[in-house]
Amino acid sequence: PQPKENEILIKTFAAGVNSFDGPLLSGKYAKAFGTQLPWIPGYDVAGMVEKIGANVKKFKAGDPVYAFISIPNGGGYAEYALAKENQAALKPATLSVAEAAAVPSVALTAWQSLVDKANVQPGQTVVIQGASGGVGIFAIQIAKIRGARVLATASTANQDFLKQLGADVAIDYKTQKFEDIAKDVDVVVDGVGGETLKRSYPIVKRGGILVSLVGRVDQAELDKYGIRGVSLEAQYN
Repeated sequence: PQPKENEILIKTFAAGVNSFDGPLLSGKYAKAFGTQLPWIPGYDVAGMVEKIGANVKKFKAGDPVYAFISIPNGGGYAEYALAKENQAALKPATLSVAEAAAVPSVALTAWQSLVDKANVQPGQTVVIQGASGGVGIFAIQIAKIRGARVLATASTANQDFLKQLGADVAIDYKTQKFEDIAKDVDVVVDGVGGETLKRSYPIVKRGGILVSLVGRVDQAELDKYGIRGVSLEAQYN
């Protein structure tokens, strides 16, 4: 493919695989995301800039990059993929291409949840539901960097992993009720949905915020507890 004036052509060395890929491949969300066949999957990529468009300023051929390509465009599972200039960044030297390809969509989702939507501040308390997943791994670390106290939920097998990532309190949802431990928190980031989402409203203090990654927030519940809420889909433009 040839890059347009605001695009870069990436020679793909690695591509991320996400839980969302299955539903996308099934065609379930074709209308919502505007995907049309033929369509090459893949939106988390890492590789090297092969060619740049006429108006691209940030990159040059040969630069190592990673990118979150728009889902309707896709293309990450091919040898060459197109990305807009603002969808890519230079790959950190400390990451391999495989590691870098696992970062973009989940890291952006975590950042947009905690920073753009919740505006987490030092001293606040954050609960991360489903914290051992892709988004949760980054959410713990971002919340800690922002100076928050972090309570994180996961299964029994992942309790030590949560602590290694920096969680102040690791909650085993198989043996504990998170609402018995987490009370009057400033922020909840929910990556589980269903009953977990329903049970998360009461633990947020008045004026706090609940960010749901997998389900629609219930306005009636938000109003009942005097909290804010948002259903987030990561923005890649």
